[in-house]
Amino acid sequence: MQVITVVFAISLLFWSHVVGEDSPVAKQAERRDTDLYAYSEYDKTSLYGEYNKEDKCWTDGPTNPELPVGDECQSAAVKLKIEYLLRKNPAVNEEIKEKYLHCANTYYTPYGLDNVCPSEVTFPTTVEIYGKTCYIVKPEKQCLTYVKCDDAPGCSGSTTEESKCLMSYFRDFNAWVYCENCGFTMVKLRLPQCCTCNKYEECDT
Repeated sequence: MQVITVVFAISLLFWSHVVGEDSPVAKQAERRDTDLYAYSEYDKTSLYGEYNKEDKCWTDGPTNPELPVGDECQSAAVKLKIEYLLRKNPAVNEEIKEKYLHCANTYYTPYGLDNVCPSEVTFPTTVEIYGKTCYIVKPEKQCLTYVKCDDAPGCSGSTTEESKCLMSYFRDFNAWVYCENCGFTMVKLRLPQCCTCNKYEECDT
């Protein structure tokens, strides 16, 4: 009887791992549901304007979206204030140091190749939150980058198709920022990492 009880307990433990909340099966089902939701509810083209799915053409756009961040240099007064407050908040300072250890500096400019989409990789220094300007804490230490993309038309060189350079490959960052009204806080930023040439068709008016 004791052996049967032990075997039953082991079997229960095994199946709870296989079909429980944190099991591979449950996670796979969650991913499938998430993908289905993304396919049915999320329209990534809305970033760039209004797209008519039935006629497969653009009624407005595409254009580059306005980003909530800027890359203007932070003043010396702002930098000094942030440094002073970081000394009083060692936990935030340690998290930023930890992030810097895992920065991937993989950007380079290849020789002999001309990018048809003019772009510039830069650090975001400010972010608009509820209409207020907050300062990103040491963006170069938090591995934060984004691409400033010139939406120059005609990038494909085709005379028969419309084309335009657009921001792409958006990436989510968890970033520490400093706001005058609430101090240090972490926010999620979705920023473009590339500038690519895209063909499209405008709707007949």
